[in-house]
Amino acid sequence: MAEWLGCSNAKWMDKYSQYRKPSIVQAKHHWLWKIRFVFEHLVALSRYDRNVIFLEEDHYVVEDILHVLRLVERQLNVSEPNGVVSFGSYTAQQTYTSNEVNTEYWVSSRDNMGMGISRAVWRNLSTCLKLFCQFDDYNWDWSLYEISAHCIPNHLKVFRFPSATRVYHLGNCIGLHHRNVNCSVQEQALIVTQRLSGPVVARLYPPVFNFKPLSTKRMLTFRANGGWADPRDHALCQSMATASWNSSLLIWAPQLTAHSPIY
Repeated sequence: MAEWLGCSNAKWMDKYSQYRKPSIVQAKHHWLWKIRFVFEHLVALSRYDRNVIFLEEDHYVVEDILHVLRLVERQLNVSEPNGVVSFGSYTAQQTYTSNEVNTEYWVSSRDNMGMGISRAVWRNLSTCLKLFCQFDDYNWDWSLYEISAHCIPNHLKVFRFPSATRVYHLGNCIGLHHRNVNCSVQEQALIVTQRLSGPVVARLYPPVFNFKPLSTKRMLTFRANGGWADPRDHALCQSMATASWNSSLLIWAPQLTAHSPIY
């Protein structure tokens, strides 16, 4: 059908025989642009090598997150190229009764919220961006998991707080993967605010954490989600990875490359 209609991308289907959706692929582009801008182009952080906490517009941050970051950085060497922090947890029961911090291999669907990433980790990731840009998955986190599994030596490891999250996700109403008309972000925020008042307040700002040794659990195997087979997306992604326009885009998007800087 696409060839009969004369679509320019008729031969660029993903592994599930589907075509790109701009509203979907933009998230992976934006994540790469964001992390590279922070570590390579943000003047205020040019001499800052410690962890940067990456938040999104539908995240709710617990008040002691910077205190927790300082405690974690006493344990996690910021020059460690494989160590990240996951300040967010999707676990339903957040009791804040345990000061244990789990050390495990990073898993995209579990550890992608409120990530703390250092410059050393970014430099490690940046050596694998070709695979990130070519991997047929529209999700930035599963693409990151792919390079952790098959490009980064010894894989990414994460400090995580399974029952004491410092970041909540309010995106169940309107988000990339969620559309719920009978939902209110304000109500969700109020629920979190109420949860963090009362007895929980006394459990914030812990004096110390107990860091558990690296779990022996193996990394998960997974199948790419597709949605990222269009060479135009590969070229734009690689342009952001290298901070120079890919030669293919000179043909596909001449106005973009002629008048717009990447950063």
